[in-house]
Amino acid sequence: MTTKLTTALIEDNPTFNSNVTVGKLIAPDISITNNITTQNILVTGNLTVQGNTVTVNSETVLIADNFVSLNSNQTGSPTENAGIEVNRGSSSNVQIRWNESTDTWQFSNDGSTYNNISSVSTGKSIAMSIVFGG
Repeated sequence: MTTKLTTALIEDNPTFNSNVTVGKLIAPDISITNNITTQNILVTGNLTVQGNTVTVNSETVLIADNFVSLNSNQTGSPTENAGIEVNRGSSSNVQIRWNESTDTWQFSNDGSTYNNISSVSTGKSIAMSIVFGG
């Protein structure tokens, strides 16, 4: 059975035991324990997703923040490397990463050999150089 609504104003934690089709849903808080299927969804407030894996199937991801935080759940002494990996299809993936065991930035052109990206302080400026061969 499917219930069809043009506009729904939902209050007081309702429970639906069958499918509900809504043209427009207005609700201050929504808690969903099973799957939700929709064409488009617009969240004008904060969105919190709790889980171990979040998968986004998108061709373009736009992030307005200046920084992306990796390993945000790390507490205590740092032990995990962090970085960005590029999927190259049938070729080996490549990475740019922070290596916690050596406290250095590194990159890989082949997915297995990592080269240090070192920095040399020259007074008030920092000159960046790439050191090949580790």
